[in-house]
Amino acid sequence: MIFCPLEKNDKNYTYVRLYYKAILENTPPMVIDSRIQKNEIEEYLFLNSLSPDNQKAIDEWIHNNSSSFRCYLNSLKMLALSLYFMNHNSATTNSRDINPGLFYHALNIWNEKTQVLTSSVFT
Repeated sequence: MIFCPLEKNDKNYTYVRLYYKAILENTPPMVIDSRIQKNEIEEYLFLNSLSPDNQKAIDEWIHNNSSSFRCYLNSLKMLALSLYFMNHNSATTNSRDINPGLFYHALNIWNEKTQVLTSSVFT
């Protein structure tokens, strides 16, 4: 699978905003990918009471989550790009940020259409 549905939560809103700002500033998406992966690994280590220096646990997280995590990051990037087009191709808006209402509206559409994308377009 290339994409996945996204949960409605503040973390995803924050991550999509990071990608959105990266698009505006022409920052390579890999910079944001790395930052998000670092955050997720640190959260995993903290929640499991593991040392931040535990390389075995870090390698294990990467091994166990790499495929699904790539789908997650791809989905965040596509949603950010969709929001960029929604904001910047509209005659009424040209925003440097995403408001939560627009994010959740776009997220609902994304989650509805993800199944179609993954089952027919990207197979």
